[in-house]
Amino acid sequence: MTLLEHLQAINPNFLKFVIQDIQDANALSIGVRCFGIEKDGTTFSGGTASTSEIAKRIAIAEAFERSLIDVVAKDEKLSKKFNMAYFPSSSGFASGFDRASTRFRAICEGLERWVWSKWIDEQYRLSPHPKNEVILNPLAAHLSSSFDEVFWYSKNFLLPITLEENLPLTIIIFLGCKDNGIYPGSRVSRSTDDLYTHPIIEAQRNYSNTQLNKVALPDDDIIKKRTFYFANNKKQAFEQILKANIDSWPEPKLRLLEELDTNITEVFLYRCLLENFMGWHLGPVNRFVY
Repeated sequence: MTLLEHLQAINPNFLKFVIQDIQDANALSIGVRCFGIEKDGTTFSGGTASTSEIAKRIAIAEAFERSLIDVVAKDEKLSKKFNMAYFPSSSGFASGFDRASTRFRAICEGLERWVWSKWIDEQYRLSPHPKNEVILNPLAAHLSSSFDEVFWYSKNFLLPITLEENLPLTIIIFLGCKDNGIYPGSRVSRSTDDLYTHPIIEAQRNYSNTQLNKVALPDDDIIKKRTFYFANNKKQAFEQILKANIDSWPEPKLRLLEELDTNITEVFLYRCLLENFMGWHLGPVNRFVY
């Protein structure tokens, strides 16, 4: 079976992947968007990258991730194993085509969720990231031009995984402002990786979604509701950021690191959650975590 056939066996509503070229102001191709489309025409997954191959891999991995999370949520034993009762969301999940890299990305996702909660909910401070250290490729620079003003924050962590394994990780947070709105994006990875492109892609996607739908449609998804809320309330976001003045951060500690047997040789799924943080699905619409 092909990957598409495996995906459709898990998610019968999935239809196909489509490619969209990204061009700069001079009509030069600088990147690619790949969308996973369901049979009713809705976008199920997406990937944006400088090359078509990477964009496709991201979109395919995200489609598997979302489909497999649905399998986990509907199975009593798997739901308990992956702690869906307390964290009924995609937080900490990662899917991919290599076991080691998928595990690593899940760990990064887990730390990312923890950091945002500590920053916004518990007022632990993140330092502004020096803008002169930000190096953008043509795609990131083009997407960043959507915003009137941008802000960067960063922090380094050492995350204990086992007695023998300690991961040095860095979080980069990007905030793009347009008119009265603010649009966040972030990435956790090694300091030697590209930490700047993905946060801009996330922020620009949030911005584009609000432009496509000028009025927030009724939706039970709190993350979508916050996207629309902060599209008109950047002042409230900065009020929450300014309250974060505690410099002595606690040590991050693993709560869960589990792998799902996907029964597909080339597809992997992990979830990582950390101790002592407030899940992104909780809280009011004006909580600046999404």
